Amino acid sequence: MEKISISPVGDLLVYRCGYTPEFVNDTIRKMRLRGLRICVMLEKERLSDLNFLSEYGFLRVLDITSYVDYDMSCLSSLTNLRELTISQNGKATIDLSAMSLLEDLAIRWRKGRVVGLDRCCNVNDLCLIEYEENDIAPISELLNLNRLRLKTSTIRTVEGIQNFRRLQTLELGACRRLKSLGALRNLPNLRRINFDSCPNVDDISVLAGMEHLEEVELYNCKLVAGLDRVRTLPSLKVLFLSGNTRET
Repeated sequence: MEKISISPVGDLLVYRCGYTPEFVNDTIRKMRLRGLRICVMLEKERLSDLNFLSEYGFLRVLDITSYVDYDMSCLSSLTNLRELTISQNGKATIDLSAMSLLEDLAIRWRKGRVVGLDRCCNVNDLCLIEYEENDIAPISELLNLNRLRLKTSTIRTVEGIQNFRRLQTLELGACRRLKSLGALRNLPNLRRINFDSCPNVDDISVLAGMEHLEEVELYNCKLVAGLDRVRTLPSLKVLFLSGNTRET
């Protein structure tokens, strides 16, 4: 049996140059793994391209972490994917239009170069890293979102989020320009919201009308008003302030 490595997170087979589709498929099945991880962080790990993935249509979970800006046209063949992670800097277009079965997506954002999201109608868990947009409008067609995470973003407003009527969890990290939260009042099913290092979020009274909200967490958000109104929410179980967050 060929030497194999298993990712410590996610129960994924770590790809090695020379693996065949048959070997990968058999190993995932026999070892009851979830899918495949491709990690290219060192020059010695560098692959010439990712075209070989066109023969991996059986994959349900794929994680690509790379310093190389690979062409991602192989994604059009991976129509069975349920979970996809792409952590890769660059300018190559990432076309997700074949991902109609995708449920969980984590991606390092590329302004204007992530296309086909409107075809990912089953995505319910979305994580966007370095989301350099002004608002939520570019992803507002993902109507089935249950959980949304932004990790470092230039958004100033959450406009567009009102389309996510099924959203239950919202995590906003390092959104340092974010101030306007008005659109949040249109999320009837929100259960948990987390602000981390969002220093311009200075009033969360917009949350006061959310009768199903159970958890509100604020980390390093400086001075915040509206907490007195949030405390009266009927379903609230956790109101947590940490770091330099203070009530005004």
